[in-house]
Amino acid sequence: MKRSEDGLPKPGASARTLGVRANLDIPVDEDDYVRPEMDGMSVSPLPPDNLPDHRRPPEFGGTGKDLIWELETDNLPNGLSYRPDPAAPERHGFIEPSSLMSFEDYQGALRSTRALWTPMG
Repeated sequence: MKRSEDGLPKPGASARTLGVRANLDIPVDEDDYVRPEMDGMSVSPLPPDNLPDHRRPPEFGGTGKDLIWELETDNLPNGLSYRPDPAAPERHGFIEPSSLMSFEDYQGALRSTRALWTPMG
């Protein structure tokens, strides 16, 4: 993720910021709600080799432009949970809503984790 001017992950709705893209990273229903177990913000468990090459900076053997950030998923705030990706549980996962919530509240919950992330390296 990109680093913001304050040194924390930059919030936003892109693949390189802290947040998600509606109906790309997570389905949003007609009432603007998101649900658990429907994906969410893409993350990878350690080691950094689990990240695709384009998400790993050169110092970690990749071609990415951004820092790698760590987060202890046991410390997620209420409203968020970590779920391993059923297709690749050792390499990929999601930080997703833990209950039905508005897309805006989900984005806010993700932004509330900014101070919990630590840059690697």
